[in-house]
Amino acid sequence: MTWLLLQEGRLLFRGTYADALDYGERHQLIARSWHEDGTEVSTRIVDRSVMLLPEAMWTRSRRAAA
Repeated sequence: MTWLLLQEGRLLFRGTYADALDYGERHQLIARSWHEDGTEVSTRIVDRSVMLLPEAMWTRSRRAAA
């Protein structure tokens, strides 16, 4: 499945879920953290203008505008 990382409707990244998380983390848009036992805490989007969603959920009109 292809995932998109959008900021205010503008496409920032398209790729796998793991790669989208890595991109968001590198650009300080997404925060990832772990419990002391090593299990991952839920991923948190830091910037409220950012959305992470499957490509199929992005409407055709928005895709055409990008």
